[in-house]
Amino acid sequence: MSRRHRIGRERYTLPQVRSRAEVITAVAGAAAVVVGTLLLVWLLRPATGPGTGGLIHRQPRAAWLIILTAGAAAAALRWAGRSRRESHRRAASAVALALVGIAAVVGGVLWPGGLLRHVQSIPGPTVRPTDTTLPVSNSTPGTTPQSLSTSSTDPAAAVSVVPTAPGPTAASAESTAPAAPGSP
Repeated sequence: MSRRHRIGRERYTLPQVRSRAEVITAVAGAAAVVVGTLLLVWLLRPATGPGTGGLIHRQPRAAWLIILTAGAAAAALRWAGRSRRESHRRAASAVALALVGIAAVVGGVLWPGGLLRHVQSIPGPTVRPTDTTLPVSNSTPGTTPQSLSTSSTDPAAAVSVVPTAPGPTAASAESTAPAAPGSP
């Protein structure tokens, strides 16, 4: 049976057959366009104040250096690809990219007025420390603290601190305290 489809009188169509390499190239190209667009939108987003916005907005000199370096690398690879022999192309590409990299570093160091801009950051909200002191009971030195109440839901409220006074230790203070009724 024929692969042609009859669409009318004496007219036939042939099915479009694409190689795998063509399909992969098309998908990769479309993905590169989408990713590049998203990257540029993120890098070029406008600022709402000092120290905000995209990287190209905050550091335009560094962005220009990156763009110029990428353009020089593309031109160097195009120039190196004109060689007739494969081994010469690889060596020429390596040397050209190394020279572009060195030129980019030298350009970044010698950039007039410095490469990076230093922008004052936006001050954050003032954070006040929380009160970390424990409640102190009103007991006097030499007496035992009252039993702790378990009805409170706040664990810090259930803690009582007995102030210590110079003199007898806690063990001797307990022995001099009056006994509770019903205790031996």
